[in-house]
Amino acid sequence: MRQQILEAAKANLGRGGYEHLNFGVIAKSLDTTRANIHYHFKNKEGLALEATRNFIESELAAMKKNMAKHPGDFPAAMEEFERVHWRSIRKADFEGGLVCDHLLLEPDLPDDLGILVADFFDQVYQTLLKHVRESQKAGTLRQDISAQQFTAKTLAMAHGMKHMAFVSRDLKKYQKRYKGALTHWVRSCQP
Repeated sequence: MRQQILEAAKANLGRGGYEHLNFGVIAKSLDTTRANIHYHFKNKEGLALEATRNFIESELAAMKKNMAKHPGDFPAAMEEFERVHWRSIRKADFEGGLVCDHLLLEPDLPDDLGILVADFFDQVYQTLLKHVRESQKAGTLRQDISAQQFTAKTLAMAHGMKHMAFVSRDLKKYQKRYKGALTHWVRSCQP
């Protein structure tokens, strides 16, 4: 039951952040009681922290696995990322990918959650930066571009794609317009 609660909490967080996290909604979705949720999690902040940690661990593991499949080839890794992005949109499970994004928008976010999320984004940036540098050394990315700026731009574009999918009312139009954009941009920086 604990894992089911965490999955439901991640879905709640992905749809609207910390403010959207609600024990009553989770209990109803799992056909259980609020008391059962409280048995596993003392309070909303504790549930949010554990659900966010769970989400972060999963996201970082998937990212590192993708990078490991494409050593020294950042363009191939981003092509894989984009394939996963479109597959998740087709399955309509991309909301979860916005858990940390939604949390950062919360005006009254508990400090522990804010620190956890900020650290996650730093880990993502550092993981990508390391791979960009390895790719420059391997010759799959140009060496005359700033690794830091290239990483920041790639990350901004990837986040933008996720957000556009989340707010799009017409996913077919969205996909037609943006599919391949990240891969194309990254590949334009190859030697």
